[in-house]
Amino acid sequence: MYNFVTIDFEPAIRHTIATLISQYQKYLSPLKGYSCPHRLFYGNESCSQYVKQTILEQDLRTALYMSRQRFRQCSLAGQQLVRLAAESNESSCNDCCSNSCLQCCCIVPSSCDIVPSNDFGKRIINFWRCLLF
Repeated sequence: MYNFVTIDFEPAIRHTIATLISQYQKYLSPLKGYSCPHRLFYGNESCSQYVKQTILEQDLRTALYMSRQRFRQCSLAGQQLVRLAAESNESSCNDCCSNSCLQCCCIVPSSCDIVPSNDFGKRIINFWRCLLF
């Protein structure tokens, strides 16, 4: 009879995904000019850092589930930041945006990031949102 060898590709896939997230954090994220609402609202690591750690520490199915939950929480944090921005003084928000303050304005509630002034960041957000949801 034939003796089939099974190869577990999951560790290699997890490492590849973590490497891609690291590259995103190093090269693309700084170009966006904004930050993760979850990190801003709760004061802990960004969603990309959370997903990278989860990918490395959990099996893929669990990591995907936990990542989706985190992005939902991030969306809610973004909505809270929008609400707080709406409650703040409108003129101070305009001054704040001109000084690149991340906590008061220019926020999109349904995304995982605060919207930058250019379209490049929006395309990145939409790409990841389409991929994960």
